Amino acid sequence: MVKKAERVLRRYKGKKVGVFIDDANMFHSQRRVGWLIDWDKFKDFLKENFKVKFIKYYRGRYSRREEIAKSIRDKHNR
Repeated sequence: MVKKAERVLRRYKGKKVGVFIDDANMFHSQRRVGWLIDWDKFKDFLKENFKVKFIKYYRGRYSRREEIAKSIRDKHNR
């Protein structure tokens, strides 16, 4: 799979892109496994490989009532 991704990156390197990230599609999966995607690193990756015209980000939020570690909730809701 990595080689396939590398081929795609080489093919499209330097092209103009607009990026829409719908975090709501990943929100519950991240919560279930306790992971957080580092969107700053992802943005840096995009900018290193493409001419990014815009990035639009839509996300879910943890409520204060949810039973989840405060550190995870606070980092995610920043």
